[in-house]
Amino acid sequence: MGVRKSGKNTQQLRKNGVPAKTPVAVIEKATYAEEKIVTGNLENIVSLTLEHNINPPALFVIGEVVTIREQIENMTKRLTEPQPTEFSDDLAPLYSHRPISMVG
Repeated sequence: MGVRKSGKNTQQLRKNGVPAKTPVAVIEKATYAEEKIVTGNLENIVSLTLEHNINPPALFVIGEVVTIREQIENMTKRLTEPQPTEFSDDLAPLYSHRPISMVG
């Protein structure tokens, strides 16, 4: 769905029975450093794209899959955050400092 035709396209979706509260994400310049993401629903996405100055090229994602974005972002943050290199004293008993023997 194009940014310039988003009003017409969202009206058509609504006319064909897609609920107004259906989640929508618009991703401008996906995968680029300048990427912008706006989320809303069929009812308000056109005004949100105008408010946030979303321009082509932009990708529209429509449906419940949009709602898991926050969950995915949280998982990604946990996976990419630096892990502690030292353990606190209260955790020390949980870890054994046995030397590793090499075979071979």
